[in-house]
Amino acid sequence: MTSDELSPEIGALLASLTEQAPSNDAAAVFAAALAARAAQPLQSPPIDTEVSAFARAIDDVHRTVEQLRTSDWKRRCVNGLNVGQLVGHLIGTQLSMAAELGLQATAATSTDHVESTRQAIADGAATTPIEAASQFARVSAVLIDHLSQLDSAGLAAPSRFGTIEGDIRFILMFRVFELWTHDNDLRAAVGLARVEPDADRLWMMTRTVMPLVGRMGGDRLRIVLTGPGGGVWPASGDEVATIAVDATAFCRRAANRMTIDDLQADITGDAAAARQTLGALAELALD
Repeated sequence: MTSDELSPEIGALLASLTEQAPSNDAAAVFAAALAARAAQPLQSPPIDTEVSAFARAIDDVHRTVEQLRTSDWKRRCVNGLNVGQLVGHLIGTQLSMAAELGLQATAATSTDHVESTRQAIADGAATTPIEAASQFARVSAVLIDHLSQLDSAGLAAPSRFGTIEGDIRFILMFRVFELWTHDNDLRAAVGLARVEPDADRLWMMTRTVMPLVGRMGGDRLRIVLTGPGGGVWPASGDEVATIAVDATAFCRRAANRMTIDDLQADITGDAAAARQTLGALAELALD
């Protein structure tokens, strides 16, 4: 079995069993034993599906929008949008996804992620938080009702979302990233605490993004993601560096919401190659 065929779970197990250098120093042996031991039991693969992960991401956004007030609507938020406009954008992305799945006609003429929702952005700015929460919930329910009826073959069917192409499972996980990111954009704008994905969502998010990281130069790196959703991805070619970083922080970098310095990644080996991949990681963000 080659390194690129190892699952991140097996990679984590092998990493925890790495042989340590012999020593007669009892304190050093004890410290090495603790360091080599897995920090927590390996996370089992989720028993639910990408549809469930998408539904929970929707629920998070809906709960946030329900907490917004009219006085929040014109607060500056992100990407030149205020709070009301960003909520409109999120409604627009749900409508776009419904159109891509053939659930309604599409009126979008642009493939740009933000421009394709420009009418929804304007509508969001003109509505109220209560009305927007209702609209978001209504179109989201249509999506979840349809997606929940798909079997394994249906979820494996080719689809697209704007310029993103892949099977429906892949599209759903990109949407999970987007909803989580913009949920926290909204929360930051109005002073609410961050919300993070549950462990099962993080597991699916990291497993979705890591193959893409490999194609961006990450195939030369050994990447260790710690905490829920973590694992070890060995280099598939000649290893030049190792990156160890929290899985949630890594996903925030992929969503273009965390700088490389704020990642607090532990890098050994070729730091320039590691930072180049971490820099490119933000290109995956939909924004």
